[in-house]
Amino acid sequence: MDFGKIYSVRSLDGGLTFSDTIRVDNHPLGHTWLPSLDIDENSNPSVVYMAHDSNGMNPRYNVVHSINKGLTYQNEMEITLTIPQEACDCCPAEYVINGNQHALLYRNNDANIRDIYAVYSDDDGANYSSYVNVNDLNWTLSSCPSTGPHGIFNNGKLLTASASAASGKYRAYLSETVTSPSLVLQSQTMMTPPENINGVQNYPRISGKNDTIVLIWQENSPSNNDIFSGITVSGSVQELVDSKAIVNDSTLGSQSNPDIIYANGKIHCVFQDAISGKVIYKRGILSMNSISQIPDQDIMVFPNPLSTSLTIKSNLLNSSYTIYNVLGEIVQTGDLTSLQTEVNLSALPNGSYQLKIGKYQLKSFQIIKNI
Repeated sequence: MDFGKIYSVRSLDGGLTFSDTIRVDNHPLGHTWLPSLDIDENSNPSVVYMAHDSNGMNPRYNVVHSINKGLTYQNEMEITLTIPQEACDCCPAEYVINGNQHALLYRNNDANIRDIYAVYSDDDGANYSSYVNVNDLNWTLSSCPSTGPHGIFNNGKLLTASASAASGKYRAYLSETVTSPSLVLQSQTMMTPPENINGVQNYPRISGKNDTIVLIWQENSPSNNDIFSGITVSGSVQELVDSKAIVNDSTLGSQSNPDIIYANGKIHCVFQDAISGKVIYKRGILSMNSISQIPDQDIMVFPNPLSTSLTIKSNLLNSSYTIYNVLGEIVQTGDLTSLQTEVNLSALPNGSYQLKIGKYQLKSFQIIKNI
């Protein structure tokens, strides 16, 4: 049996254009799937994926590294070989990098005990010499729960968010693991449970930097799913637990599958809304241990298509705009000095362009110039 390979595409212009598909795995026979990647400070990705033998048995995790920004990948390495039993074969894994620290987080299946393990390297992924059970609740389950871990390196620790029903109901947990000189589980904390004892929590995700940590998860009590978060700005796990608050505005229908990033003092959150069928994006700033939502900025760009000039109507005063061509090259920049700025594009050839607005270029528009 030979099916299921891992491929990637890469962008060198901030996501404006992407390469053709690039083969990632070099698994000779069998099935590879469930990939996860992270990228080091030199823009080199490492990818882990689950591999099976040619008969579809022996699930385990392999890793490949790239040293040329994802153009090619080195030979695969099996990194779960020393851990008893096998990988839980339908729970996604997570790979995290911080400097020379690499870690694989995955759910193991040791005679139906389905806890979360961390496999650790302190030499840029050359060797994986340490591992530990970071969710040692002895959850016994005869089928795969299809829920994987998420993690970050922070302040000398590996922080892992995961879900387990070892208590009888699915609950979200945060584990703290010391990384030096080898992995040692320091603490494991259950997030504040649902008000209804029959409610469940699942799919926790974590992000943070220094003393600021944000944890987000899906929860029902036990009706429709909502999205909840916990926040600490002091690094205190107890503060994280005590700050539980709902994230979504509407409580109609089901809100599910959250993800979160904390960067530059702001929190960016996405989740799926079953009522609208859309992915909802929310962003906010931290104020002690709560999130204050930042309202979306109203930006209008017209006419589009255009002939010689473009008008940008925005309340982002003292901001800027950047225009890229299809090759990702900057062809024009300027400042937004009023609520309505007219941009002369007569010098640009006809064609398609990308307009990005704001310091961090969070707002993007495709514009077309023709006569």
